[in-house]
Amino acid sequence: MMAIISLMMIGSICFINGYFVHLEVRLLLSILGIFSIFYFFMKNGEYFDNSRIGKALQFIGRRTLDIYLLHYFFVNNSMSWIKNIGVESPTITFVISILTALVIIGICLLISKFLRTNTLLGKILFGAKVSTNEKG
Repeated sequence: MMAIISLMMIGSICFINGYFVHLEVRLLLSILGIFSIFYFFMKNGEYFDNSRIGKALQFIGRRTLDIYLLHYFFVNNSMSWIKNIGVESPTITFVISILTALVIIGICLLISKFLRTNTLLGKILFGAKVSTNEKG
């Protein structure tokens, strides 16, 4: 499947020119990227199940709603400072973006943990399950 998509992409780049093809190439590259990510995780799934990275990704996956709801308060213009200091390198911008995202995820998880200490807030904000001991 990956070989067919790769050949289609290479063929459209080499043999056809025009605006429509550039849109097609972008679409094919996007689809190829998605398939590559799925293929990587499908082939290396057993590694991610038992490693620290895998457990961290699973925890983040379980707290996705929390992160989604809380990140709004921290992302607002958080990357504009990169332009102000004059960083022009796409690689440095990418690394700074990843580090900023990790910091924001960490802050969101801390706030989520704090908010979940109150069962009512956890239930209302994040749909957290109330344990049978606390039901009254």
